[in-house]
Amino acid sequence: MKDNIQKYKVTLWRHLLIGSDMIFHLFLFILLTVLSVWHFYKLEYVMAFMILLPAFGLFYFLIAPVTLHFQYYNLERGRIIEFDKILLTLTISKKDKIETIKKNDIQKIIINSFDSQNSSRHKPTKKYEYFVLVLKDEKQITVSSLIVQYKKVKEMFDGITKEFISQSENYL
Repeated sequence: MKDNIQKYKVTLWRHLLIGSDMIFHLFLFILLTVLSVWHFYKLEYVMAFMILLPAFGLFYFLIAPVTLHFQYYNLERGRIIEFDKILLTLTISKKDKIETIKKNDIQKIIINSFDSQNSSRHKPTKKYEYFVLVLKDEKQITVSSLIVQYKKVKEMFDGITKEFISQSENYL
């Protein structure tokens, strides 16, 4: 019976997997800043400026992934999602609230994901994606890639209308 249920929650591994590019760029930013400060104290102002300028450019490109990561974490914190392949149900629990949704209750799925064909695949936010379950009673449930990527659970949603969107940024 347990093999039929896929359970997803936010883990340290998911944080690292989704945020790996962001962590690398943050490390690079810190390294460049420290190197620039070292040159500044050696009174090599031109070299310090030449290193600091790309560091701040790198910091600018970190703003969107950091913002998205915190936004996704706030949505998914404490949430557990279980997909039952046999009963075709989705159970979402967060704190004391448990909600079970049957596959028949889902009207359509809106998927915001970067695929390999997308021209934006080199963006720092390419790993951040989400899908929205639109229920027949018009209620919407958003699930981000911080908890599970759509491609891992897409077989659960066979036969349901899917709408693919690609926004410039993946803000919820």
